[in-house]
Amino acid sequence: MATSSSTLTDHLCCAICTEIFTDPVSLSCQHTFCKRCLEPTLEAGLTPRCPECRAPITDRNFQINRLVNNMADQLRLEQSRQENTRGQRSTGDECPEHGEAMKLFCVTDMKLICLVCKEGRDHREHAFKPVREAQEELMTEVVSALGILKEDLNKVQDKGESQQRNISSRGERSSQVKEKIRTQFEEVINKLKQREEEAMREIDRRDGLYDMLSQSIPPQLIIK
Repeated sequence: MATSSSTLTDHLCCAICTEIFTDPVSLSCQHTFCKRCLEPTLEAGLTPRCPECRAPITDRNFQINRLVNNMADQLRLEQSRQENTRGQRSTGDECPEHGEAMKLFCVTDMKLICLVCKEGRDHREHAFKPVREAQEELMTEVVSALGILKEDLNKVQDKGESQQRNISSRGERSSQVKEKIRTQFEEVINKLKQREEEAMREIDRRDGLYDMLSQSIPPQLIIK
């Protein structure tokens, strides 16, 4: 069937563009081309000749070859159907090797297979499960794994929050210690200032007392 289709395609392809005929026209020499592919030959200015056999083209009043045109349309339609079928098979649940529905899951190879694959030597002594059963078990495993992952994530988040609280607590304690040291230091400075002021007042008092005593002593008793 493939050989027949390939041969038909060869007969329905234009020798100039190598594509399936579009608006095919036939010359007197019985060679056929797409009308648009033949137009440059007719417009060349010299005596036009057939691109294949070089026979002169005497009649330029071309008519579309309806028979060839219909066959070309049918060929394009068939090729489109075949491409769609191949696309559906490649994206569906059919075995790419045997074209059968893949109804089994090979536990050993962790892949979908068809009944023909099961009997082949590549899967001898392997363990199999129906696809639906394998899907349900896999979904259960996924849900379980997600649960464990969520628990681990919560633990990490809790640990992170705990560490953040510890850091904040340490920061608060550090601030408290700094504030206490600053307060104590200010108290020491204030006490020193008070003592300085008291000492200055005592010096002033003694200076005043000395002046007062000096004024009360008779001049003749003052030692010069």
